[in-house]
Amino acid sequence: MLKLKTPFALAVVLLAMASASRAGPPHVDTLGSDDGRQKPDYYRAQMMAFPNDAVAPAESRNARQAWAALGAGRPNGARDWKLVSPDNNKVDALATYTGRATSVAGRVTALALTPGCQTDDAGECRLFMGAAGGGIWVAEDPYDDGAPSWKSSSAGMASSAIGSIAIDPKGKGRVIYVGTGEQNLSGDSEAGVGLYKSTDGGKSWQLLPASVPFAEGLSIATIAIDPRDSRHIYFGTVAAVHGAAASASASRPPGTPALGAFESRDGGATFQRILAAPTTFGAVYGGVLQIALDPNDPSTVYVGALGIGLLRSSPAIDGDAAFRLVFATGQPNDTYNRPAFALADRGKGKTRVYLGDTVDATGESMLYRVDQARVPAVQLYNGSANAGWISLSSAVNGTPGFASYGFCQGQCFYDIFVASPPGQPDTVWIGGSMNYDEIFGSAPPRSNGRAVMRSKDAGVHFADMTRDNRSPAEGMHPDQHAIAFSAARPDVAIIGSDGGVVRTDGRYVDASSSCASRGLAGADLADCQTWLAGIPARIDSLNVGLSTLQFQSVSLNPRDPFGEWMGGSQDNGTWSYGTKGNKWFESIGGDGGQSGFDAVNTDIRVHTYYGAQLDVNFRGSLPSGWNWIADPLLASNEASAFYVPMITDPVLGGSMFVGLQHVFRTQDNGGAQAYLEQHCNEYTGDFKVVCGDWQPLGADLTGTAFGTDDRSGRWVVAVSRSTADRGTLWAATFRGRLFVSRNADAAQPAAVAFRRVDSAATPRRVPSDIVVDPADGGHAWVAYSGYGAYTPGAPGHVFELRATPNGVTTADISYNLGDMPITSLARDDASGDLYAATDFGVLRLPAGQGAWVAVGTALPAVAVYHLTLSQTGRVLYAATHGRSVWSLDLR
Repeated sequence: MLKLKTPFALAVVLLAMASASRAGPPHVDTLGSDDGRQKPDYYRAQMMAFPNDAVAPAESRNARQAWAALGAGRPNGARDWKLVSPDNNKVDALATYTGRATSVAGRVTALALTPGCQTDDAGECRLFMGAAGGGIWVAEDPYDDGAPSWKSSSAGMASSAIGSIAIDPKGKGRVIYVGTGEQNLSGDSEAGVGLYKSTDGGKSWQLLPASVPFAEGLSIATIAIDPRDSRHIYFGTVAAVHGAAASASASRPPGTPALGAFESRDGGATFQRILAAPTTFGAVYGGVLQIALDPNDPSTVYVGALGIGLLRSSPAIDGDAAFRLVFATGQPNDTYNRPAFALADRGKGKTRVYLGDTVDATGESMLYRVDQARVPAVQLYNGSANAGWISLSSAVNGTPGFASYGFCQGQCFYDIFVASPPGQPDTVWIGGSMNYDEIFGSAPPRSNGRAVMRSKDAGVHFADMTRDNRSPAEGMHPDQHAIAFSAARPDVAIIGSDGGVVRTDGRYVDASSSCASRGLAGADLADCQTWLAGIPARIDSLNVGLSTLQFQSVSLNPRDPFGEWMGGSQDNGTWSYGTKGNKWFESIGGDGGQSGFDAVNTDIRVHTYYGAQLDVNFRGSLPSGWNWIADPLLASNEASAFYVPMITDPVLGGSMFVGLQHVFRTQDNGGAQAYLEQHCNEYTGDFKVVCGDWQPLGADLTGTAFGTDDRSGRWVVAVSRSTADRGTLWAATFRGRLFVSRNADAAQPAAVAFRRVDSAATPRRVPSDIVVDPADGGHAWVAYSGYGAYTPGAPGHVFELRATPNGVTTADISYNLGDMPITSLARDDASGDLYAATDFGVLRLPAGQGAWVAVGTALPAVAVYHLTLSQTGRVLYAATHGRSVWSLDLR
């Protein structure tokens, strides 16, 4: 039979830290665009905004103020939060695409080195790293052998989403600027609050108030400092997507400041706009991703503008300070199109520019170069063509230009950098996303993945930096975002990706002889021999000590809640703690979503990737034990969330539930163990059969069987089973429908009956979680994402429902929450206390009281995506977006 399993779950998940499917890498999803390009999945952003299209800064500001008013950070009698995910973040060799064990961390958005790194004898050298949702981190001595010493350095910051870092070259490593708000245009790229400044080397930070009117609710994607004058700084803004300001597209949310470039001449005390929406260039404008100053004249300012191309202001060259187009993008009017560029000093007053751009409707990326950019703008772009530029890329396999063709694989909105090390104008590095088709599948591998490439001859020929020369090799992550160099060590690259930070050792070796053994011929062989002629001798992971993984949720072993648990993370797989002698390791790669333990045999476990893709394991968290069971779910063609809601039954062994448009059920862990391990194992299965035996329960919960009101459509967002009986199941859909079934264990799936229990009293917003009373399956608490400002008739965020044969009663128990979205809910059945997760931390509603309070003191300011509470162990786990997993002992 036709195997429905995608390559994501067959080849790359087996071997990679992150992986791809027909729809693309796991952080993107095809949203039906008419050009077929991959676009970010905006599910989480849409959750925040619905039923509106976007969230204005006023709503996010009100939510932040509501959090502060609840006493955030004050102890309430409970023990403090503890970081419980070890910081070595070990990835088992079997879960990597190279077969070498490594360590990883969460998504990196920015890197910067202090001035002490620029010369061998200049003193202290430190590396500053910005995490997507984990704030600022600092590594001492990043060039020393072994792992550097990392410390979190975000004291005083109101946002943990980082977009850019710049260090004053004259500030002796003490004056540092950080732009908040992530710039990568993914569905979980949170917006920021403005520009921060530190004058004590990152020990403390102060928000620059003058930046707020220009940057609140957006991302400060880039910062530049005039090397002649430390008080002269620039920053540029792009639209962020989720969190403080959510938008259903990459366009600027209503109510946010106009995108642009901004300048201060007084160290950030005041700013003025120097580039607004440049409509004169005839393109839709997506903001400023990059600003750089000409090394031969810092008064000449280059700006990378989304949807337009490269702009330049140069009074010395063009006679005034007006911005002129010097390179027109191949995809105008596309705010996802983010050109990346690098300036290089060639000496004798010559400035070279390298530029990566997305060029056509297929979304392929190209590399360009101009060897002397210090000429009038009209000589670079003449009004109809980029006349002054050399095209370095070619779609023809076997030619030198093929190395840089498509280097960010249709994902330039998310994965791209172009950089030239100081003092090496002929060297250029480009980073994007993995060429999966060149390392997996039926064709012989002609590259090492080409996620990162290096050229020593000004972009003509490239070598593949993605794996080193050891056996087995250390490999780079498939999704690249940032790179940093020291002038004292220009051959050593420090690179940031979805998998954290790695460093090359500066030695590059010829491994082209290995190409002959790969079964290649002709142009493929020629490509391989060129690309492997100068690969890194060694790549080292620098991730030990970085607790920045972005977790979606945590599941607990019901028999050992303190000692054994699992959690899924963004683009870094599903992690296991406690198995094999209390180890912490990545058990399976890809995008990690939900996970669970069987209620009877806790060695039986399940996890999800993105979409309706999941595995079962009958051998604990053994990496080689995962078996694919998602064929019936994919065959249904039903719509689903990016991370589908999935639970294991808390009472019945073998039962699991997954929400698409229907709720689907299996009662035997997806199939017989022997059958699945023979045919569907991720490593050894033959996949000649259907893997999985899921069946839909009752009717489509999003369809007309339950009415034609404005709450129909989309997909199931939450499922929850009662422990009070064997049959009660609650479910919720994206647009606010709520259901309860009393016979979810019926022998015939079609006989399962659902009853709608939502009403005008419950919001038409996205339910984020459901907790069922263990003493009464008809009694539940429901949390809602989004903002009450957009549903004024039902503005609350936490509701208590009682469904009886005679009707449903609904009570809003939001009390003093204010208009603050709730991302998850948990209940301590021993005390009756409720716990709620927010974008800022965790709150508690003591039983019988009418006011929510903040919980504990040690949890950093971070978005908490999910709460899990063990009733037997009385421990609460918080899965955070960028600061790993924390626990609170409730005993």
